[in-house]
Amino acid sequence: MFQWNERYEIGQPIIDTEHRELFAMLSRIGEDIAQDEESSDELEGALDGLLQYAEKHFHDEEQLMVEQGVDPRHLKLQQMEHQSFFYDIERLRSLTADEPMERRYERLLQFVTNWLVFHTLRTDQQLGIQLKALAAGSSAADAYDQAEQATFSVTLYRPIVQALTHLWSDAMERIHMLERRLENAEK
Repeated sequence: MFQWNERYEIGQPIIDTEHRELFAMLSRIGEDIAQDEESSDELEGALDGLLQYAEKHFHDEEQLMVEQGVDPRHLKLQQMEHQSFFYDIERLRSLTADEPMERRYERLLQFVTNWLVFHTLRTDQQLGIQLKALAAGSSAADAYDQAEQATFSVTLYRPIVQALTHLWSDAMERIHMLERRLENAEK
């Protein structure tokens, strides 16, 4: 699973702590799936717990933006992404309902992980840039513009590339594991 790194922090203790906890929850679910240690009901409960925590985190994040006076354009973007997250999860849950438990939860976990990685490393990093600019005395509009200009910076995209590399490496590891299982099954 995705390994949290302090470079992904945005400089807001409550948000950074909640991000770490979300990824820790994802890792625990992923480990349980990989070790085949949970029943469907337990996995469903763990996923529900993760989603409840995500809902709390999204609320806290949006509240912080309002309190700090973040530009409404960024707040609206965050709110739309947060709402789409839950919509997409419910849609994926219904689409995978007939799949075997392990495959279903791997797909759900993969979606949640990818979504949170890219949201944290893109949209939330932009939020961090804005909050720092606001603290330095910039207006909300100027802080938003600074974050938009930084969108193409190495600061934001290096972690995304590292996350993609990690996800690719994890996928290759799973492919090799499946190849070994197939070889053993053929013997």
